[in-house]
Amino acid sequence: ELLWGSCLAALVRIPRLLRLMLQSLQVNGTCQEELPVIAQVLRLLLQQAQLRQHMVANAALVQQVIQDITNFKTEDSQEQWLIDLHYCFRIYLATQHRNSTNFPVAY
Repeated sequence: ELLWGSCLAALVRIPRLLRLMLQSLQVNGTCQEELPVIAQVLRLLLQQAQLRQHMVANAALVQQVIQDITNFKTEDSQEQWLIDLHYCFRIYLATQHRNSTNFPVAY
């Protein structure tokens, strides 16, 4: 937990670090066994409130990585880790859409 907290703190404090991490993810060069790990890390990052602004700024990269994982997965069956990642990303997108359409109410 200390390691995860330290990683999150670094990603929050240095937004470019998150972008570099997402850009460096080469799903095509990853073995099939590592795909669930990459998916879990992305899912955890999407769930972090303190990273929300940075994830919004990098939404296209996140979407590309998720698409690459989906396309690169060789098994025909939809595994639970991939279902969880897609669900988390859909919730993330819905939340972002809702937040972008909310306007402050003037009293």
